[in-house]
Amino acid sequence: MKNIYLILFLSISVNTLFGQISDSFSDGNLNFQPVWVGDTSCYIVNSSKRLQLNAPSIAGDMYISTASAVAYNAVWSLKVKFNFNPSTSNYCKIYLNSGEADLKASLCGFYVRIGYTDDNICLYKIKGTKDSLMIKGPTKMLDVPVVDIAIKVTRDNAGNWELLSDNTGGTNWTSLGSGTDHTLTKYVAFGIRCFYTQTRSTKFEFDDINVSGTIFKDSIPPKIIKYEIKSDSAVQLTFSEPIDKTTVINDDFYLEDNPVLSIISDTLTNLSATIHFNNPFIHNFQIPVLVKNIQDTWGNFIKDTTVLLNNGETDFVENVIINSNYQEQSDFMKIICNIQENGCRLTINLYNVMGRLTKQLYNDRAAPGNSTFSWNGLNESGSLCSTGVYILYLRAVYDNGVIKEFKKACIISNRH
Repeated sequence: MKNIYLILFLSISVNTLFGQISDSFSDGNLNFQPVWVGDTSCYIVNSSKRLQLNAPSIAGDMYISTASAVAYNAVWSLKVKFNFNPSTSNYCKIYLNSGEADLKASLCGFYVRIGYTDDNICLYKIKGTKDSLMIKGPTKMLDVPVVDIAIKVTRDNAGNWELLSDNTGGTNWTSLGSGTDHTLTKYVAFGIRCFYTQTRSTKFEFDDINVSGTIFKDSIPPKIIKYEIKSDSAVQLTFSEPIDKTTVINDDFYLEDNPVLSIISDTLTNLSATIHFNNPFIHNFQIPVLVKNIQDTWGNFIKDTTVLLNNGETDFVENVIINSNYQEQSDFMKIICNIQENGCRLTINLYNVMGRLTKQLYNDRAAPGNSTFSWNGLNESGSLCSTGVYILYLRAVYDNGVIKEFKKACIISNRH
């Protein structure tokens, strides 16, 4: 009888409550606890109760995945058998966690590559189309006629990873190396992807998959990090993370005496939304747009944010964004300046309505190009600024004597 291993998959099971589930393929199917998706017509559970690639005799790559959200304090293990000597054209990737169920899509996550040019086992981080090597196993360790090996990967809460292998059945582990990566994001799948030539399309086998760990839950609300005026009545806002398009409505954006006409949002994986207002923006005028109620894909709501649109008034200050978010004070106010020529002496001050200095944000040399300056919401005494109207003043003095200034009133709301 086969050993039963625990694995974290999101399927209907009591173990799901604890972030664990198992599949030893003893039940002989791929559609129940857990449910596997993808190129399932090219995979079978064979007579030995192992998951086996069973693709047509044509070179290709096929994947199979199942729901999983494990992220840290985790252990992944499985048994792998290649009935051939692996090569550049015949190898597989074990996706420990993936941001997409489709393992052929652009995704973020981590995978173990078994085989390839160096006949070894490696751990990679993937972000979009970029693969970064984290741990490299010994060269030629898989240069054998038949590969029959168990693989294990661990990750702790501090982002420390270790890659291990065992060719005795999963009881005598040998470390292949360690690495560090602190990335935590939303994962949705664990999976296997096989790359093969015509004669190897049925010679990959897998068994006793085991994953346990903790699910990552994002609790950080989205923020606006940039805006761009697209036309005389439209602005594109860029967010710090993907937003939930299904919840965005016109009332989430407010500009006095200029109602929103329509909203054009990209896909849920995109970070921007374009808002079309009913009337053209006033030229040479600082336009305050209030943004609220936007939420990310985890259901975290943005703090009320005022974006001061700079509509042609100056090429000196490009963006001023005020986030009413005192849980992350370092980004309470963000100012993006376009410094020209060889740089300048830049002063950024915030005054109250009586003309008294509330906070000096910057007073030093600024290099040419776009520079970002952030304020944490604290005054010169180190206390949180009170709610009220303030004057933001910037002065750039260039070496050739040219002076550029920017002065605008802004409302600061001290709300937790």
